[in-house]
Amino acid sequence: MKTPAITPTSEEITARARQLWRIAGSPIGRDLEFWLSAKAELEHELQAVHEEALGLPRSERRAS
Repeated sequence: MKTPAITPTSEEITARARQLWRIAGSPIGRDLEFWLSAKAELEHELQAVHEEALGLPRSERRAS
């Protein structure tokens, strides 16, 4: 069974990207890198929560 893709909001992505950027020491010129990392991280987290809520067995969940 395939589950639909889960997408975080732009606001959630921006907030997480800002956290990652600050943790990395606030480097200049790497905005896109942090935004993409934050997006992927949040999508993974939301997907895991969604699949767990559906009660999918681990064997049917998307690969991490």
